[in-house]
Amino acid sequence: MIDRSNSFLSSNLDSAMFYMKKAYDLNDRIGNDYYRARCLYNFGNINYKKGYLRKARYFTKQALFFANKSKNEKILYRAENLLGLMEYDNAEYDKSIMHFQNALKKISETDFDDYYATIYFNLGNLTITKQDTLNALVYYDLARKHALLSKDTLTELITYNSIALIEIDKDRNKAEKYFKKALILSKKINEYSETFNIHINLSNLYNKKRNFEKSIIHLRDAEVLIDKIGNKSLYFYINFNYGGLYEKKNYQKAIEFYHKAEGIYDLGGIPIEQKISLLKSISNTYAKSENFEKANEYQDHYYKLKDSLFTIEREKDYNHLLAKFEIEKKNNQILQLTKQKEIESLNASKLLIVTLLLGAIVIAIFFIFLQRQKSQKKIKEKEEKINISKGILEGQNEERNRLAKELHDGVAGSLVGINLMLEHENDVQKTGTIIEIQKNINNLYEEIRDISHDLRRGVTENTNLQRMIHNLASSYERTKKFKSNLLFFPDSIFSDVNFNFKMDIYRIFQEIYTNIYKHSQAKNIEISCTQNSDHINIIIEDDGKGFSDNYTEGIGLKNIKERLNKYQGEMIMENSNQGSVIILNMPIK
Repeated sequence: MIDRSNSFLSSNLDSAMFYMKKAYDLNDRIGNDYYRARCLYNFGNINYKKGYLRKARYFTKQALFFANKSKNEKILYRAENLLGLMEYDNAEYDKSIMHFQNALKKISETDFDDYYATIYFNLGNLTITKQDTLNALVYYDLARKHALLSKDTLTELITYNSIALIEIDKDRNKAEKYFKKALILSKKINEYSETFNIHINLSNLYNKKRNFEKSIIHLRDAEVLIDKIGNKSLYFYINFNYGGLYEKKNYQKAIEFYHKAEGIYDLGGIPIEQKISLLKSISNTYAKSENFEKANEYQDHYYKLKDSLFTIEREKDYNHLLAKFEIEKKNNQILQLTKQKEIESLNASKLLIVTLLLGAIVIAIFFIFLQRQKSQKKIKEKEEKINISKGILEGQNEERNRLAKELHDGVAGSLVGINLMLEHENDVQKTGTIIEIQKNINNLYEEIRDISHDLRRGVTENTNLQRMIHNLASSYERTKKFKSNLLFFPDSIFSDVNFNFKMDIYRIFQEIYTNIYKHSQAKNIEISCTQNSDHINIIIEDDGKGFSDNYTEGIGLKNIKERLNKYQGEMIMENSNQGSVIILNMPIK
């Protein structure tokens, strides 16, 4: 199952996740920590590729724990490398280097040599980001050598491509040599995305060398690959580069290609830095064609976008430097206090030392006393909040039962009476209209009865909670608004929990399905419930419209939080590239 999941990593992440869940479920029955580490690492890798960094970090750290426990050496260095990539994406470069160095240390303690190339390549990318091209070339060269030894053709070709990009403005002949080596390898293994990138880079290189014919050839070769890759946004780079070529020969044609690229950018999927570069090129070309009004217009767009990006980066850098300054400031204060205490201790008399010790003991006792009082106060406040939550939920359950009884005995009973009166009236008049009214009343009666049963539906000590949740899902699927896939592992996940916990879990699922039905506009729902030592984790993923930036918390979400607060649980909500994700973490009581 793990190998089956890995076969989908580069083509279909949803299928990769599906088979990995099956593998985890099978292993959970066996209880093998070695394979548990592999499954958790793959969960982290798939979520990283899908852009769910918080979930990816959680699973990868869990993988490290079980890899250490089971001595799974491969997962140890692979997980450190994956954490390094996550920190790199968050611009936490020092943390990223630490994880990459940990990965090198872990792999050096093994007999494996399959991952050196990948780690050195990632270090090369990191040093390029820090504008250290000399060290980047050193890391890339190490990556290339290890890729050759381990026959890792993909890492070898992307390393050649990266070295060529460094050399393109220094030694174009050397850059051409490395690009061609990378191109041969990418064609050899049918790596279409990398072949596309290399053709674009070669077109750019020949443009710099003023070889228009070769530049056009590589652009056309790149364009042919787009259908095989299946990513229409790549036409942005084709049109952008065509514009760059024609800028030296035909301004009007260059502007036409630039505007095509601009239209494709608006569809999404292109980095903002590319948009900034495109706006600058459009402004320059309009200026060369003496259309200064348009040149000024696009120059304004260019500066506004560049300033907004610069402001974001500057705030990040400022916050990073401020945090670093505060840490250094605290460290200096601690160092000064330490030196001062050393001087005082050397000059003080024995009596003073004894006095200070006694004073310290008294202060410590007083501090412990205060801390104990604070802790007791916090515990009392938490107990009060939990009692309030319990009271609210019990009140809600009573109100549900009251409403159910009123609907069933009152409204439903009245409808039955009206129906009997109409039946009597129809015996006299015998009209089709009355029969149609009776049908509508019967339908209304059935709906009210269903609502009444749903309000009263509860959980008993012997209830099979999983079956109830499946029945709940089926009832919503009958509306044909969405499909849901439920996964529980282990199968006995709810067998040992008490009545109140079961009731709260079921009510939480009711609120989740109600919110999805009312608000999400989703077509597919993925819900997984997993038990991890003394916690239950529930992850709900949908492909709906996600949460708006200014969404307000409704009654449903408040009810979920009230139930979680009873168990000191937590809820995480975030948008993804494909919809939304909600993670619930509940200690088992």
